[in-house]
Amino acid sequence: MSEYNDCKMLDVTIHRASKLKDVERFGWNDPYVRLFLHHSDPDKAAYRTHTIQNGGRSPVWNATLTLDHLTENTKNLYVEILDFEKKRADRLIGFTAIPLQQVRMHNVNHRHTAIYDVFDSDGKAHGTITITLCIRLDDEWQPESIKFDEKKHMAKGMALIEEEHWARINSITGKVPQAARNDVTVFHEHQAFTGPPDVVAKYIEAEKAKQTNGTQMAVHEI
Repeated sequence: MSEYNDCKMLDVTIHRASKLKDVERFGWNDPYVRLFLHHSDPDKAAYRTHTIQNGGRSPVWNATLTLDHLTENTKNLYVEILDFEKKRADRLIGFTAIPLQQVRMHNVNHRHTAIYDVFDSDGKAHGTITITLCIRLDDEWQPESIKFDEKKHMAKGMALIEEEHWARINSITGKVPQAARNDVTVFHEHQAFTGPPDVVAKYIEAEKAKQTNGTQMAVHEI
């Protein structure tokens, strides 16, 4: 039996975002982050950070949220960054889905810190968000305070656009959903990177530039 069969909590520390889309015509973004494990009814099961007033395109939260009701069947963590508005509906800055399998590859209580791509409502990569994820089994064990070192190199985590999540984003923003397109997944050195073809193309070029030993990358459409 997997040690994750009975897991029920996911600690999510949202450190910062970088180079986000600017959705304010005048002034600065006032961003906050909303998290949920099931995108079908997020309003009833959403967790959110505080708002960073005038946070602009590179806000810093350093906020930890604990999401419960996590099961072995929970596939993704859904992340949405919104601009707080006082007199109208909050506006979407960006969104992404983080596959939790990359966290389950490690032991329970392991902290997994990575940088994830953020996508705009058109499905284009626009900025990143740095997050630490930790799966734990009970309330008794508490993660230690996480000290984020901006100078330390952070690994690129796997982030993707899930079609149903994207369709809901489009419905909120009033956009007509775009035609479905196949995500591309790159497997390299036991790691996977999934996303829109244009994003993955940039990843492939970067990896090719770093390769010196002739390691092959396998590319699949899903």
